[in-house]
Order: sequence, then structure tokens, then C-alpha cells
Amino acid sequence: MRHLILSTVLLAGIVAKPINVDLLDNNFAQQFVGSTLFNSIQNNNIEVFKPVINDIPEVVKNIYNHALLQKAGLSIDVFSIAYKGYIKLQEEGKITNEKLTICDFSKVSGEKRMYVVDPVNEKLVLQTLVAHGKNSGEAFATSFGNENSSHKSSLGFYVTETAYNGANGLSLHLNGMDNGFNDRAYDRAVVIHGADYVSETMAETNGFIGRSFGCPAVARNINGKLINEVKEGSCLFIYYPSENYLNKSKWLN
Repeated sequence: MRHLILSTVLLAGIVAKPINVDLLDNNFAQQFVGSTLFNSIQNNNIEVFKPVINDIPEVVKNIYNHALLQKAGLSIDVFSIAYKGYIKLQEEGKITNEKLTICDFSKVSGEKRMYVVDPVNEKLVLQTLVAHGKNSGEAFATSFGNENSSHKSSLGFYVTETAYNGANGLSLHLNGMDNGFNDRAYDRAVVIHGADYVSETMAETNGFIGRSFGCPAVARNINGKLINEVKEGSCLFIYYPSENYLNKSKWLN
């Protein structure tokens, strides 16, 4: 029998109340945390965090439903968390491009887990594959970091900056907005760029794609379109059900 330590938190308020549960039934465990995340941790005793959102605002439900995000595979809880931080960034004047990009790193890398949402027009603009850092995990990302040369992905909210042509071709600077989680992203050269190790063929053949040095890298054939949509002041949110991050991010609390 495998034991998974689960915690829940009420993100609509300011109080987080952890609840530890020992799970002995794998079917129940899969329903509780989601099958993709469960499959990545079922052979380990690690902490899994299940965010519970109370009283999701109607505006969030409307965008979610009109953009058909459930059909695209993005949970309303993850979207609600992303939207909350997006609005706070807007309120502080940090957003000038109203796109919201969500990378759901609770999913296997072989899934199209990057979602570019237009909240104003309530539509999904783009959905695509995205790589995580090589030291964050293999098919699944489970470890994250903010250190130089860690080659890990960094959780949290980013604001996109200018595009440029670099070693990986057209790329996009990212400014990490979460102190202690991703605020070294710019200095680490964590950027959006195209990569040969991200492709639908690889995902279909292997079930997962290649990994980066920490960048949210995408397929070369989608890179230009993506960067043109999200450059210069849009919000990027890299999500994973981390209790530490969700309880400490200034944009969520």
C-alpha cells in the first residue's frame, strides 16, 4: 500500500488550513489529486497538494466556460488561481498585454499543457506543448528552483518583456514576479524560445518531450506565433500544486 500525504487549502480566503490524509485506496487517490499527478508520484512518499477553491467568482466561471477551457484540459481550480494573480498584477499596473498564459506543470510533458487565454474576449488563443527544466523531473516536473545553474523550472507569476533573437532564435525575456521563487529568472536567462526537443511527434511516440535548462521552451513551429501573442507585458503563470508556493506567493495571498 502506498501512502500519499495530501493537503488542502482554501485559496479564496487568507487562511490556509492543511489537512493530512493517509490514502490506502488508489482509485480514491487518483480522483483526489488527478490521474496525471497521481501516476507521477504513486511509487514515492511525497507531499501532494490539492488546492480547493471556495466561491469561484462568476467572472472566472464565465471566462472558463466561454473559452472552453474544460474541454482543453485545464481545470477550473488552476485557472482560478492563475486569474487571481493576473488581476493583482493588473491592479499594480504591471500588465499591458491582457493575455494570460498558464503552464500546468502538474501534467505530463507529453500533454499540451500551455494555455494562452484572452480573458477580455473570453477565448483560448493557443494551446501547445511546453518543456520543463531537466532537473525538475523527467516526464513530470516535481522539483523547482530559483538558483543559477539549477536547470530547474521556477514556479509562479511572470511578466513578459521584449522579444529578441538569440542562440535559440526568436526568444522572449521573462521577468519573475515571485520573490524567492522565480525572481532570478531574468538573470538565469529563463526565456520562452523554440526547441527541437519539443514536438508533437516526440510526445506521441514517447508520451513525453525533451527538457530545457529551465526555460518554458516550445516547438519551433509555434514559437513565433506564441511570442507575438504574449510579448511585452502579458502574464505567464507556471503552476504546480506546491503548498509552499501557493501559501507564500504575494499574488495569491
